[in-house]
Amino acid sequence: MKIVFRHLSYGLGVGSTVYLIYGLLPHADDPRYTPFEIASVLIVSMLIGLLSLIFQTDRISWPLQLLIHAVVTFGLIATMGIINRWFTLQTMFRSAFWSFLIVYVLVWAFLALDQLVTLRQINRRLKERR
Repeated sequence: MKIVFRHLSYGLGVGSTVYLIYGLLPHADDPRYTPFEIASVLIVSMLIGLLSLIFQTDRISWPLQLLIHAVVTFGLIATMGIINRWFTLQTMFRSAFWSFLIVYVLVWAFLALDQLVTLRQINRRLKERR
């Protein structure tokens, strides 16, 4: 249960941060967020966090895990975007897909960097104990 809560909260943090940063970009037409939009971002962010549990299994290869995660994440974001009227089905693949892809790669790069820093800290502590 602890790992589920950790993934929920991590997804919530990443999704909320990306949403707020995205709202600061110059192309944002209306920087005000409605309560429904905020709730949908929080819910979808937590679902994506839960979806990240797929990386805890050894039954599926890592590339397939990543593909499943990316496709389902895009599906969740696309559904949220259409419900919130941020884009239509026509514009989803023209512009929203590329925005998603850029953000997805940036989030993965940030997570990889975070893991690298954490691993170096752990290794340093282990060396200090010896």
